[in-house]
Amino acid sequence: MKAWNAFPMLRLILPFAMGVIAFAFLLENLDWTIALTVGVSLVAIILVIVLLVVHAKKRSTHLFGLVLNPLLFLLGGMLTVSVSSYLFRDALNEDELDTAGNVFLAVVAEDPQVKGNSVKVVADMVKNDRTAHGRALLYFERDSMSTMLKYNEELILWTRLQRVTETGNPNEFNYPRYLRFHDVTYRGYVKSEDWMRVSNGAPSVIGWFSGVRSMLIQKLKDAGLDGQELAVASALILGHRTELDKDLMAAYAGAGATHVLAVSGLHVGIVYVILNMLLGFLERKRHGSLVKTVLLIILLIGYAFLTGLSASVSRAAVMCVFVAIGRVIKRDSSIFNSLAVSAFILMLFDPLMVMQVGFQLSYLAVLGIVILHPVLVSWKSFDNRLFDWAWSISCVSVAAQIATFPLGL
Repeated sequence: MKAWNAFPMLRLILPFAMGVIAFAFLLENLDWTIALTVGVSLVAIILVIVLLVVHAKKRSTHLFGLVLNPLLFLLGGMLTVSVSSYLFRDALNEDELDTAGNVFLAVVAEDPQVKGNSVKVVADMVKNDRTAHGRALLYFERDSMSTMLKYNEELILWTRLQRVTETGNPNEFNYPRYLRFHDVTYRGYVKSEDWMRVSNGAPSVIGWFSGVRSMLIQKLKDAGLDGQELAVASALILGHRTELDKDLMAAYAGAGATHVLAVSGLHVGIVYVILNMLLGFLERKRHGSLVKTVLLIILLIGYAFLTGLSASVSRAAVMCVFVAIGRVIKRDSSIFNSLAVSAFILMLFDPLMVMQVGFQLSYLAVLGIVILHPVLVSWKSFDNRLFDWAWSISCVSVAAQIATFPLGL
């Protein structure tokens, strides 16, 4: 029990994550319970507050735990409900959408992906009377205009949205559930003549970084990169994978190196080490350590936004921020607590992120390295420093593979 007490954040995130997961699947089968769920949650929170007040003076640790865990479970569930826009009264109405085509105002919510004959766009939809909202997966007919679509642009389009459904094949991948975890329940096809660009959209932080990423990709093109070289460089440096074609992806998959094409925690770690070295001169000045830490945090968060805020990059950026803060206040924290805090922060912004395979793989890999690497590396030692280093690195890879293997299956 004392060992478990050393990881307070790990203890807190477990009921929170369980609440997110439970409600994510509950809402799939019991949509009508939304009002009841919110009502019960509010009553439970009130009861918790009353209990805490009554027992404030003679509260025991066990009682506090009994109260706190259900509260965190309900918090995770309520956050899951709050980000599921299809549940609310003004969401896109299926009866209206299936009867005929509709005119929508659509806002591009993610960087478009150019496919063979279409451009894939995830967009926030607003009916022409501006009373309905929701997120849809749109496939634009590929032409010179659709390939130039950008994040946050506002479009007017005519399309017939249809609910994403399963094809009925036994044991198939549940694509509707996968999209629902991304708050997408409808999809549609948009012909070239059925849409027009209205504006570049309201300014936003993500939009600004998306523009910077596009500018840097253009710099790579100006430097002479094109074709597969440009696609790989964009993916490795900036996390931009839309230029990767199926043949190139298949080649990397066949070599077991698909992960190389994704910006991950390794990239963030390298950026952190380089920035830490470049800003080292600040430590020689008064209050330099504080200034250096602030700059490190700003630059790391900026790099995370620049590369698209993937689960692994976000996790690594948050952890590096904790490391930087810990160094300036001269305190070391447990890796398990840092992992738990980073996951908790990310899930507060997007609770359904825990349902994404990338998020699960990222955290399982790090946990595998932390737990299994010391065990594996202790099996063998070498007098030669180079061999010993190679053995340690190999154990890191094996530990990560062992931890993620069950999820891979």
